[in-house]
Amino acid sequence: MIVFLAAGTAKLFGAAEMVAAFDNIGAGQWLRYFVGVLELAGVVGLLVPRLVGLAALGLAALMIGAMITNLVIDDFSLLALVLLLLSVTVAWGRRNGVAALLRPATTG
Repeated sequence: MIVFLAAGTAKLFGAAEMVAAFDNIGAGQWLRYFVGVLELAGVVGLLVPRLVGLAALGLAALMIGAMITNLVIDDFSLLALVLLLLSVTVAWGRRNGVAALLRPATTG
């Protein structure tokens, strides 16, 4: 959680290494802000017991995107892989809670 908090904050406050990283990606700085907001939203979700599984699922999706991006620009990130595995583990452990949150939205 602390890693996502630090990374999201660094992205939103324009840390030089984050600006450079997103310049290297070539998608524009809007993506840096978007990812930063999603990371901080994930951290908040991890603090709310009812939302932990859903937040972990969202953070796992972010890490999949990060890994794909890193592979495309030829810069493998072990940290992204570790965070993906941790997020998936938490989401899997809370899968019943995620299902309960999604069920009312899908039943009519």
